Amino acid sequence: MKIVEHPKIVKYILAFIAAIIVLFSMYYSNRLANDMAQEERRRIELWAEATRLQFIVNDNDGLAFISRVINENSTIPVIVADEQNDVVTSRNVEIPAGNSEEFFQEKIDEWKKEKNTQTDRDKFR
Repeated sequence: MKIVEHPKIVKYILAFIAAIIVLFSMYYSNRLANDMAQEERRRIELWAEATRLQFIVNDNDGLAFISRVINENSTIPVIVADEQNDVVTSRNVEIPAGNSEEFFQEKIDEWKKEKNTQTDRDKFR
């Protein structure tokens, strides 16, 4: 019995192999995306902690390390604002042409809302 004589069987085998490849690709892509999300979260937390400590630490070594963490950030979008939401500086944020103050205010409000939503979600974990 030759396999070529039964084209239906060959089609089923190829379809099964294709399905396995698709499932494996989906699993691996999902795993990779989750790993990237966790790594990005760790980077954001490190950056946020470094920013917070920058105003607390008094020794030069600690301040140098914290400054390095903050300045080497090349992926995390950051807007640093004071208590009145006046923008002090920004990094890794594409500012559209037009009213940048309005843009920054919208982004700050959006991020505050996301932070509150995340904090609310964490309460139930």
